[in-house]
Amino acid sequence: MAGKWADSAGLYHGAMVGVLWIGLEILGAVPYLSYSAEPLTDTIILIVVDVVTMLAGAIGGWLARPDPSSSSGTGRGH
Repeated sequence: MAGKWADSAGLYHGAMVGVLWIGLEILGAVPYLSYSAEPLTDTIILIVVDVVTMLAGAIGGWLARPDPSSSSGTGRGH
């Protein structure tokens, strides 16, 4: 949605969605999983998952087009 709403910099807006999702995990607003009982392993896995989350958001924002999502557009010109 952020990439769709942005007139430019969809990659940046998508990455910010990933960052906000991670922030919601920190606040406990979305479920968080513990991946390992060992703290170092859990930290490494968590960092990798967070990077993948931001990357997925960035790619989604980059691929999103700011065009109308429906074929009818905004209803003008009918």
